[in-house]
Amino acid sequence: MILRNLNLKEKIAIVKSLISIAGEDAHLSPSESRYLGMLLLKMGEDGSFWNHIDDVSNDEAIRILRNLSYDDKQDLVYLWVEMATKSRGDMSGVFRINNLSDGKNTIISLARTCNIDIDIHKEYTYYNF
Repeated sequence: MILRNLNLKEKIAIVKSLISIAGEDAHLSPSESRYLGMLLLKMGEDGSFWNHIDDVSNDEAIRILRNLSYDDKQDLVYLWVEMATKSRGDMSGVFRINNLSDGKNTIISLARTCNIDIDIHKEYTYYNF
């Protein structure tokens, strides 16, 4: 995902969507927590970011995600799939939304709510950073 030119509210909306995927199993695993920390670093944020997480309501976060560009939305789906694999501790590989056991339902629900087209058969390949 190209993380340049995102304002703070857009970053918060993205992180909130990732937290909802991580929270599908009612807890944040160490690998999910590490993933969020690495993503925040890539976004140029530090620990003070968490002080602002409640500055954006869930409804506003949905509106923000709906207004992302098509390319940013597709990159967001990639991040969602990465987050969903972290609950299993997976660090790299090829994943399909349809084959996920954790996070799949939340990803599909978020995609519908945010008007993001997802191809549930598309493969996403990523490697541990």
